[in-house]
Amino acid sequence: RVRDLLAPPNPPGDAPRADVALREDGSGHTALVGATTVEARDADHLVAVIDAGKARRATEATSANATSSRSHAVLKICVGPRQRAPEAPEDPQDRRAKPWRKERQAGPVVGTLVLVDCAGSERKEDSAHHTADRRREGAEINSSLHALKECLRAIAGAEAAAEAGGGKGPHIPYRTSPLTRVLADSFTRPRARVAVLATVSPGATDTEHSLHT
Repeated sequence: RVRDLLAPPNPPGDAPRADVALREDGSGHTALVGATTVEARDADHLVAVIDAGKARRATEATSANATSSRSHAVLKICVGPRQRAPEAPEDPQDRRAKPWRKERQAGPVVGTLVLVDCAGSERKEDSAHHTADRRREGAEINSSLHALKECLRAIAGAEAAAEAGGGKGPHIPYRTSPLTRVLADSFTRPRARVAVLATVSPGATDTEHSLHT
């Protein structure tokens, strides 16, 4: 499932909101149909939007964490040129004048930053006391993380092949998981760059988790 964390919840009694649909066009671009787009006025507004999405994220207590994320969160920030407000015409009554129109023409996107907060993978020992729903969630999390790992391996292979002059390298299997489909542009666009940050702990009780990460 792909849920829209920026969409406010429906009033009690209304039908739940539909999940975001993933649609791929002929060029391989994956569109998120039904996802909310917000134009941030400034940095503070952007932080407020992110906080609103984080508040709607699914979490549950597990043996490893009191508020463990039970889903992956994806934030896409598109950066474009600053849009100038239209100038008012000399005669405000002359609504035929084009500058009187209040609509702003959207400029081209000059860059996109995609931030992904992945839910932590779970070992069999971690889910020994979970309910069936929690175990199912854990299996889905592990499956999507495996798909992401395979995509990252393919990217590394493709870069190595390009440096060696041996062609394009292995195919990137981004269609195997909803997570990797959402991130398809990051894997397939020629100028895209991917970086991974891993969270580990120096504590002895977390050694197995750190090694697994």
